[in-house]
Amino acid sequence: MVSTKPPQAQTAPSDLALVTSVMQRLRAEHDATESMATKALLLHELGVLSETLGDEAGSARDQLGAVNADPDFREPLERLIAIIQRRQSYKNLGKLLERQARVAETADERARALLDQASFASDHEGDDGSARMLLESAADESPDDASLWLALELSAGKTGDAELRDRALAARARLAQDPLWKQLLLIDLGELRSAGAETVTARQALEEAVGLGGSATFEALEALAQFAKTNGAADVEERALEALADAIALSLRSPEAADKIGVPQYKRKPAQAAYARLVAADRKRTRWDLQGATAQLEQALELMPFEPLLTRARLHAAEVTGDIATAARLARTELARGVKGELAAALELRVAESAAAEGDAQAARDAIERALVADPASIPARALYLDILGGGSDPAALAAALESTAEHLQAETAKARHYLMSAEVFARAARDTQGAKLALSQAGLSGAPPSLVGRLARLLATLTSDASWYEEATRRLMAQGANEGEHIGLWLELGRARALRGDRVGALAAFNSISKLPDGAWLGSVLISCVAPLIPQSESGDDTARLAEGVAQLEQVTEVVR
Repeated sequence: MVSTKPPQAQTAPSDLALVTSVMQRLRAEHDATESMATKALLLHELGVLSETLGDEAGSARDQLGAVNADPDFREPLERLIAIIQRRQSYKNLGKLLERQARVAETADERARALLDQASFASDHEGDDGSARMLLESAADESPDDASLWLALELSAGKTGDAELRDRALAARARLAQDPLWKQLLLIDLGELRSAGAETVTARQALEEAVGLGGSATFEALEALAQFAKTNGAADVEERALEALADAIALSLRSPEAADKIGVPQYKRKPAQAAYARLVAADRKRTRWDLQGATAQLEQALELMPFEPLLTRARLHAAEVTGDIATAARLARTELARGVKGELAAALELRVAESAAAEGDAQAARDAIERALVADPASIPARALYLDILGGGSDPAALAAALESTAEHLQAETAKARHYLMSAEVFARAARDTQGAKLALSQAGLSGAPPSLVGRLARLLATLTSDASWYEEATRRLMAQGANEGEHIGLWLELGRARALRGDRVGALAAFNSISKLPDGAWLGSVLISCVAPLIPQSESGDDTARLAEGVAQLEQVTEVVR
C-alpha cells in the first residue's frame, strides 16, 4: 500500500489567494451542476487543491464525496486511500480497498489493488488466510509480477506453508533477470526443497544455480556439496567438491576470474585449495575412484609439497593402488624432514618394501635396521627383519635378531621360544657354541622347562660334535628334568661316549653310577666286567680295583639269578 506523504511546498500569499479563488469557483460550479460525473470530477479537483494547501481533512471529505458521486471514478478513491494511510485512520480503509479492487480496469490494476487489500488484511485485521487468498488472486491476475510472489512467500513464511513458499520462491527465481539474484533465489529454493526431502527438485534447482555461472557460483557449489552429503548423493558431492577445489585453485592464478564466480577472499589461499583437493580425493576414494583420488592428492601436493597430512594421504593412496615406488619416495621425503620414533619406523618399512620389490636385499635390510633403531619394539619391522635374515646368508645376525626380538616381547613364553630358536640357529647354522649356550640359559630364565632346555642342549651339542657340551648337557638333564627311569639310559650314553674317546676312568664312573641305581645293579656290573676290559688299559690302580669289584658284583648277581 502507498503511504508516502508527498512533499509540500510553502504557498506564497498571492498563490494562496489564487488557489482559494479557484476553489470557490469550482465549488460554485459543483453546486450548479446536476451531472454526478461532473460533481465527482469537481470534488476530486477540490480535494487535490485542499491537499496542496495542507488541509488533509478537507481533502478527504471532497475525495469521499467524489467517490460517492461516481463509484467507478478511480482517481479520488486512490487519493482517499493514500490520505487515510498517511493519517493511520484505518476504520473504513478495508471497504475502500475492496472498492478499489472492484473498479480496477486492467489486470495489473486489479493485482495491485488486491495486493493492497491483502496487506491490510494481514497487517491490520490479522487475517492471514484472507490475505493469502487475495494474494493468490493477485498472482493469477499478474503472474509475471515478482513483487506479488514475494508477498506470497512472506505470507507462506508467516503461516508455515512450505508448499506455497516453494511455489512463490520458484516463481521469483523464474522471473529474476539478474544472474546473481537468480542464483541466490535458486540456492534458497534448493535448500528449502532439500529440507522438505524433495531431493530431485532440490538437486535440479542447485545445479541450475551452478550452471548460471554468476558471481554466486561458488556459494551454489557449496550448497550443492552440502545437499549431496546430507542426502547421500556421493557422485554429486564428488563433482561439487572437485569443482570447488578447481574454483579455489583458479583464484590463486586469476583473481579476476575468481571474482566472477564469487570465490570469497578468505578462501583464496593455497591451504584452502589443498584442503578442498584433499576432501575431493577422500570422496573419490570412498567411491573407489583411486585414480581420481590420486590425481587430486597430486594437485594438492603441488600447492603444499611439505604438508605432512597431504604426504601421508598420498602415501596411503599409493599403498592402496600398489604403487610401491611412489610410497617409498614419499616415505623418504618424510624421513628427510626428520621424522622420529614409530612413524619413522613405519616409513622405513615402506622403503624396505620397495627395495625388496626391486631385488635389492641389502638396501631392504638396511632400511629395516634403521626402522628397528627408530622403534626397537616394532613387531612388523622385526618380523620382516627375521624374514630377510631367514634366507641363511647371515646366520649369526639371524640368531642375534631372534635374541633381540625376545628382549622386546612381553610374554615370558614368547621370550623363551625366541631364545630357543636363537640357540638352534647359533649352534646349527653359525656354529657358535658359546652363543647357543647363552641363548639356552636365557630361555631357562624366561620360563622354558628345564627338561626341554636340557634335551635341546644335548641335540645341539650332537650337531656341533661338542663332546664336553654334550656331557655337560646330559648331566644337567639328569640333575633336573629327566623322567623317572631315564637315568640308566643317560648314564649309559655318557659311559659309551667316554669309552669311545678312550676315557676309561670316566666310563667306569658312569658304569658305576648305573650300578647304584635301583634298576641298574645288574647292567652296571655287566658293563664294568664286560665292557670296561675292552677299553684301553690305564696305569691307574684304582681302575683295576674298580674292575675287580665289578667282576665280583657280577658273580653275585649271577648266583642270585641262578
